[in-house]
Amino acid sequence: MFESKSDPLSPPEVIARFDEMFERHYPSKTPESSALVDRVRGWVRVENRAAAASLVAMGELFGYRLSRC
Repeated sequence: MFESKSDPLSPPEVIARFDEMFERHYPSKTPESSALVDRVRGWVRVENRAAAASLVAMGELFGYRLSRC
């Protein structure tokens, strides 16, 4: 019923499967992934600055129209 194997180590396929499962949940930090994250971070900052400038312009337009009433 509960036979013990002579080899206490798991087969390579099982080890590879566990490695893959952990890598999906906790990916390794690589130079390539760091560079991509830095690129995304840079563009998000540009996008946030553009959104802020757009909100400022909308506020100025609102203030201008309000002053003409």
